[in-house]
Amino acid sequence: MKNLIKTTALFLAAAALSLNLASASTPPAIKTSADLEKAIKQVVSYPETSPKEAVCELEVIFKITNSGKLEVTRTTGNNKFTAHVNDCLQKLKVENPELYGRFFSKKISFIYRK
Repeated sequence: MKNLIKTTALFLAAAALSLNLASASTPPAIKTSADLEKAIKQVVSYPETSPKEAVCELEVIFKITNSGKLEVTRTTGNNKFTAHVNDCLQKLKVENPELYGRFFSKKISFIYRK
């Protein structure tokens, strides 16, 4: 009986963890410019490896490729933050072909708050 309880508890913990990981890593569907704005806010977070007191503002210019991926063409700002933003933006995929080939400019501010 104890083994059954332990196995059930372990199974439920694993299921909850996998559900949280799946929802955290799944970027939202992007069909409009407004969806793109929301998706960027959702996937870009303060970098774990950066000093917690750092404040940084970036400007990112990117193009939406014909496959719907975001291709960063220029970024200004701290290199640690720009690399992080580039990695985050590569997680996104645009589903609307009307946005393919368009360029976008986005300012992103990093301010660490406890």
